[in-house]
Amino acid sequence: MNDSENPVTLSGANMPDPKTIGTCRIEARLSSSNSRLYRAVDLSLGKTVVVKLMKPPFDEEPRNVERFLAFGSALVGVASPHVVPVLRAGRDGPTPYIVLDWVDGEDVESVLKREKTLVPQAALRVALDAASGLDAAMKKGVLHGDVRPRHLLRVKGEVKVTAFGLSPATQTAQGRTIAGHPAYVAPEIVAGKMADHRADIYALGCTLFELLVGRPPYGTASADALLACHLHEPFPSLKAQAPRAPPELEGFVSRLVAKDPERRFATYVELLQAGATLLPKLRHLQPSQPILLVEDGRQQGVRVDIPEGELLLGRVAGEGFALDDARVSRRHALVRRSGDYLEVEDLASRNGIRVNGIDVRSRQLFPGDRLEIGDTILRVEGPVAAVSQIPAQQAGRMVGSPVRGAFGDVEVSHPPQRQAQPQNLAEKDAGFAFERLQLLSRLAPLFAGRAGNPETLRFDAIGLVADVLKADHRLVIKVKDNQPVFEAATAHEAQLLSGTLPAMERAMPGQLSLATTVRVNVEDRWSVVLAPIFERGQTVAIAILIRRVGRFDDVALMMLEATCALLTLRADGR
Repeated sequence: MNDSENPVTLSGANMPDPKTIGTCRIEARLSSSNSRLYRAVDLSLGKTVVVKLMKPPFDEEPRNVERFLAFGSALVGVASPHVVPVLRAGRDGPTPYIVLDWVDGEDVESVLKREKTLVPQAALRVALDAASGLDAAMKKGVLHGDVRPRHLLRVKGEVKVTAFGLSPATQTAQGRTIAGHPAYVAPEIVAGKMADHRADIYALGCTLFELLVGRPPYGTASADALLACHLHEPFPSLKAQAPRAPPELEGFVSRLVAKDPERRFATYVELLQAGATLLPKLRHLQPSQPILLVEDGRQQGVRVDIPEGELLLGRVAGEGFALDDARVSRRHALVRRSGDYLEVEDLASRNGIRVNGIDVRSRQLFPGDRLEIGDTILRVEGPVAAVSQIPAQQAGRMVGSPVRGAFGDVEVSHPPQRQAQPQNLAEKDAGFAFERLQLLSRLAPLFAGRAGNPETLRFDAIGLVADVLKADHRLVIKVKDNQPVFEAATAHEAQLLSGTLPAMERAMPGQLSLATTVRVNVEDRWSVVLAPIFERGQTVAIAILIRRVGRFDDVALMMLEATCALLTLRADGR
């Protein structure tokens, strides 16, 4: 026998793997389900991509091929950081294909196999990221049809939805064919009724339940038994399966998985707004003290308590935490803890340390941060310092950003007594005097008018700052009882709220102003400045400006602070 008679495939499968598809050179097979996925190099773009092909017998049915290409074409250009980007769809001769951007992430199903469950706040963040991606696809006319942990990728703290297109077919005992995995199928699909985006919302609710409990809502029974449960059985109690889950979270899940689609969230905007309001209430459900979880390495799954004082990370047995890693120095790094305040310092180690992919010598640590030492990755979990707990010498200085997904950037924070005042707008400062005077000249007539609605005045004033600073977005978030009130008119606004929530959580306890940079996905960074607006000594709103390209600086923060101070003076009648 020779190779021409029995071709050897990249994966060892019986089906020959192609060498090229369109302008893509195939390098390796990634997986096999209803489609074949390959890592490839797109020679026209000069970058690594994923090529998705159909798998027999699906590619033998013209309707399936048309649906496959229609899904791919519709998803090209979806502007969401929570959808794996689709670059193009087409045919190479008779072979239909879709080319997706290469995303180096881990599917949430694999995360669950390793971690068993996620803490409530982390689980909810996964669901909200996925909802944002599903909403963006829906606006392109695409419903997913198979939402589950396997089709969610966690990439540097963010979640991206993938696997839009053909869903696996489930054959019932009565000979019916139902699209979607039976553990997550909405009741209306089982009943043979017309389904819309709310079926994806139901599947997302089943996914969130699994993230919190560690298994799908109706377990792993046969396909027919699972379908019958979705149609006829009450949805399992989250409280009974996950006692730590607060009532508000159980209520949120219940809205997602209501048997009647009319009782679910009607839109993704409504879902995202409710979720953003719930997130801050879950912060207390973290571990009672900070820990390091070995996320990747020979000691994967090991949890290390961080004691008060110093914890040595290295390879000295019996001293601190000894890592089984040949690339780790004997005395590699120190993690210092003062109450809930954490920081890490490199001890002139051979290979250094990285936090969230960036080389650092020292860095403040926050939940979700990934500390890379040698070939070991440790994730920070547990309570961290609120603003009021940060050592006094840090106020007004550059400190490590706590914003979820930030990579190596720093933020500037100003406590109330150091925030800029209106007179700062008139100060002489080469390079910025023009922008300050331009803002002052535009604010003057606005404040001279008698705006009867304080909320309208706030929005218009912050809009002027946004215009002068060339911000892409502005938000004015109401604050009630020292908690932000989330109101979004669109899914885009809800996404902005979700993205800036960690920065608001950081600012609220001490009423600090902040300038920080948030990484939204691998390519984009949102530069953010935010400042509180006071009335009679209480925070009534948070003004937020966002720039997608380029970054704000501390002068931009000063201009926003001074404008917020003007609004405070106007509100207090001074």
